[in-house]
Amino acid sequence: MNDEDSAPSKLMLWNDPADKIDFDNHEDHKCSQEIELAFDNECRLHWKTAQHKFNDLTVLKMLFQREDYDEDDDDTEVRICYIGLKGNYKGPKSRRAVHTIYEAASNPNDHELSAKANQMNNSSIGK
Repeated sequence: MNDEDSAPSKLMLWNDPADKIDFDNHEDHKCSQEIELAFDNECRLHWKTAQHKFNDLTVLKMLFQREDYDEDDDDTEVRICYIGLKGNYKGPKSRRAVHTIYEAASNPNDHELSAKANQMNNSSIGK
């Protein structure tokens, strides 16, 4: 078998942060990007991804297929000798908003525990 005969012709990529896509259910989920591959014995070809589809990437799922792929044929073989990934980490896209409440001076009525403590202190002072 020639390497070209077993080389994949299509790559499907999913940005799967929930880590729920697998071989059994991948057809139920639209892939983030599909790339038509060409045989490259010397690893000189590079394929670019649509960067906006992979922002905040945590889990990348990759499915390689051949044009003549047949699910019922156990002899269908896809060989991959090298996968090179490259990119630049640019940090988080933006800082997420944080909901915070600030008090200039505490109000005991806002804090049940503090109100009970004040009642106990006031009752022990009067004795």
